Amino acid sequence: MVTPGGTGGAQRRVAHLATSLWRDPVLLTLLGAAVAVCVWTGFDLGGEAARQTIFWPVQVALDAAFCALCWRVVRVPASSRTTRRFWRLAALAGLFFFASDLTRTGLQFARPHLAVTATTDAQTVMIIIGGACIMVALLAHPVRLSGAERFRFGLDAATIMVGVAMVLWYVFGGAVFRGAGEVSLLVTFAVLGLLCSFGMVKLVLGGNAPYTRAAGLAGGISSAMVALGTVLTPMIDDLSPSLGVTVRLLPCLLLAATPRIQELQMRADPDAVGRRVRRPFSLLAYATVGGSQIMLVTALLGQDPDASIWGVVVGAVLITGLVVVRQLTAFADNQRLVAELDSSVLAMRQQEERLGSLMRYSSEISAILDTGGRFSYVNPAIEPILGLTVEETLGGDLWSLVHPDDAAVIREAFIDLLGTPLANRRRELRIRHADGSWRWLSLVTSNLLDEPSVRGVVCNARDITETVAFQERLRFEATHDPLTRLANRALLEKRLQGGLQGDLGTADRTGPAGLGHTRVDQAAMLVIDLDDFKKVNDSLGHHAGDLLLRAVADRLRACSRETDTVARLGGDEFAVLLPGATAEEGARAAARILDAFAVPVRADGLELRIRASIGVAAGSTADAEAVMRAADAAMYAAKERGKDNYVAAG
Repeated sequence: MVTPGGTGGAQRRVAHLATSLWRDPVLLTLLGAAVAVCVWTGFDLGGEAARQTIFWPVQVALDAAFCALCWRVVRVPASSRTTRRFWRLAALAGLFFFASDLTRTGLQFARPHLAVTATTDAQTVMIIIGGACIMVALLAHPVRLSGAERFRFGLDAATIMVGVAMVLWYVFGGAVFRGAGEVSLLVTFAVLGLLCSFGMVKLVLGGNAPYTRAAGLAGGISSAMVALGTVLTPMIDDLSPSLGVTVRLLPCLLLAATPRIQELQMRADPDAVGRRVRRPFSLLAYATVGGSQIMLVTALLGQDPDASIWGVVVGAVLITGLVVVRQLTAFADNQRLVAELDSSVLAMRQQEERLGSLMRYSSEISAILDTGGRFSYVNPAIEPILGLTVEETLGGDLWSLVHPDDAAVIREAFIDLLGTPLANRRRELRIRHADGSWRWLSLVTSNLLDEPSVRGVVCNARDITETVAFQERLRFEATHDPLTRLANRALLEKRLQGGLQGDLGTADRTGPAGLGHTRVDQAAMLVIDLDDFKKVNDSLGHHAGDLLLRAVADRLRACSRETDTVARLGGDEFAVLLPGATAEEGARAAARILDAFAVPVRADGLELRIRASIGVAAGSTADAEAVMRAADAAMYAAKERGKDNYVAAG
């Protein structure tokens, strides 16, 4: 999986590793030794005597370096248990190689005229034991393969091993049948080479090699050079003894560098071994097919076949090559398609995670409803807004949460929405909170029943409880008296002219505009003016006057119906609108108010008597101004009659 910044981090690691490799004193020493060997043998400096004196001590030094460097890899903290076991066996193999070459060095100094490339039985045995250690290290290391991968691994490994067996048979088989040399030794080398080859193939194809790519490449090239040098030793020695020394020393130099490369990579990047990615196909099997074709042509070169056989051979080689190229092209296309698919899947996963995070931390409720109004999806925002968990909500229906006064309107709108695909509706409604209170939500619904990925009604709800409360507070303050919390003159006139009933005289009875009001054609109006109120303010102060006004407001509310509107017109003047009432009902209401005013009001330890003149008028709401004027005139008439009474107009 590619993570943000992963590519840049990988590039930095590669650059740092390249710098470490080029600056490493051990690798620089081995590189200098390789250059010195090439110069030495290229110019044949010192002749045979120099070769006899230098060759085997250099081999011993390289074996010791290989053994020590392998042990350093074992001690790297990032090494896994299986990786440490592999490099321990490699160090053990290096120890046997060291003993073998040390024995041969002593023999070289004891018998100076012995050929440099000659070997002894003891040396051969220790080389075989060292090779067996390498073989065990390769075969014992586990691979990570599934069932299908094991089958492909078996096919690729069988292909490669047939090719390796063919090479070994070509090199050793003829000598065995001709009786040349020790048959047991040839067979031992052949079997050992075959098993080591299988171990290397297993690790390359298994994708769980205990070495990094660079270290494996160095070790593989070194092993191939050793094998090739062993096969071509007689021909190379006959051609040039100096070249024979080069062919033997250069692979040893590269082999000694292999564990050092491994160590540097693991120290620079502790995950360098575990992060290797196995390719979906292996080029090694197809390289083996190509090698088998080369071996076929090489074998026929010494047989002098006729033109017809050569035609068949050339045709077979070409067909094989074309099939291999075609197969590799198909593999490359498949790999590209898989990479694109992985990239698309990754992008989709990231998009899902992004959307999931948006839904998880959103301040709005997002939900999907089926045609019955049941929740099939809801995001976690429902918990802080409504106090409900996602688990509690899923499977439940919307109607159980909607305020009873809003349910009918919302159901009707929902049914209308279901009949119009892709339609959108916006509503404001009250939803019950888990604590029993009601929250105002702004709800936007979209009919996506025909969308295969949704198949439902998408709802997005925003909590507007505070907004509604703020708007209601502004509306209330604009239409109510701040001292008594009664309706003001503007609201009274609006109610009278509109012919509406419904108490807007108190804050707790005021709902959203337009809810709970019924139009009427007849109304009674009471205009109330407090008598001698100025004396209270002048003698006791405005504080006492305010207490008296609030007491008047409370008693007017107590004497009024829920459908009446009680208002303060200004100063010490009040009014009561009685929708649907006659003049007689208005007069009875005035009498009740005067009886309520008869009880004194206590203010700052004093008893204050409320005296008021009340004018009563009734008429059609179509002529609201006339009703208001008549009540006002009746109030003045009551004052002329001696105050503290009421007069009904007409």
